[in-house]
Amino acid sequence: MICAGLIAVSALFHVVAQTTLYTSEQREIVLDAGHGGLDPGAVSADGISEKDINLDIVLILRDLLTASGFSVTLTRETDCSLHEEGCRTVAEKKTSDLKKRLSIIKEHPQAVVVSVHQNHFGESKYHGAQMFAGPKNEQSRVLAEYLQASFRQTLQPENTREVKTATSSVYIIHEAPNPIVLAECGFLSNPQESQQLADPDYRKAVALTLYQGILAYYANET
Repeated sequence: MICAGLIAVSALFHVVAQTTLYTSEQREIVLDAGHGGLDPGAVSADGISEKDINLDIVLILRDLLTASGFSVTLTRETDCSLHEEGCRTVAEKKTSDLKKRLSIIKEHPQAVVVSVHQNHFGESKYHGAQMFAGPKNEQSRVLAEYLQASFRQTLQPENTREVKTATSSVYIIHEAPNPIVLAECGFLSNPQESQQLADPDYRKAVALTLYQGILAYYANET
């Protein structure tokens, strides 16, 4: 079932990538690939780092959105940390990195923001994408619902997870004034989902799923 779905998604990916969405005004998106550099994020049992999966998905999503007429800004385009020089401890570097990402987002007040991450939990049975909406802009939950629905319709028909509101423990999502969503695309603690996320074709499918959710949001809410 997954294999057949990926073949269909791959074919659709090639069509979408060559299609321009003409709009009356250019849409602005900020994409945040979570973690990076010294911070690997979650790591699967077989050593796959979240930071690399996040970046790959974001780069594919950027290309899809750019081809469709969106103005896209990335918080990072390589495997790097955004901390300022002079930070000495790992904690200082991580804090500085988060503040820099938030600063980039605030430089684009008209943009919607999608921060791509992968989940991890102590028990391996949990799986499936889940969206977390920022609390400072009511459009965050609207966008999150479209993204959650896109995963259910395109990639994970069995997914029954509901959108949650981000708490203060998720600094960027909690503090950004923009419409912003944290997209937890899967669980690296789940063996099957970890294996899927290690597959470049599956990551393309995830990027396309996010892309379709973003298009649905703009088509219906703006």
